[in-house]
Amino acid sequence: MGVACGVIMLLALIVFLVWGFVPLFNQIGGWDGIDKFALKEAIRSGQGGFAVSWIAFAVGGILCGIVCLVGSVAFKSPDDWIAEAKQEDAWLKYAQSDAKEDPWARGPEQQESSPDRPAWK
Repeated sequence: MGVACGVIMLLALIVFLVWGFVPLFNQIGGWDGIDKFALKEAIRSGQGGFAVSWIAFAVGGILCGIVCLVGSVAFKSPDDWIAEAKQEDAWLKYAQSDAKEDPWARGPEQQESSPDRPAWK
């Protein structure tokens, strides 16, 4: 899943850069002779597609989430499903133990004394 999400986010980066720079180059006069000072001023003034190209990262993040969810279900083997089903639910186990005894009742605290350690009073 990590590889798939990495690919998605690299594609999102490519879309971000292309979507940001292509309109910018068209605004400063084309691809033939790029004047670095005109490019610098265009970026500073907020021209180009960078104002909306951030959307590529939001879409990439959503696609990573979808790929991870679908992939975690689609690529499980039958042994994985069985192992997951056999796991104990800690909350269910705790609730069943509560039915036998009251978890809020506190009994008297007992001190164990050993021959090596005297019981403190």
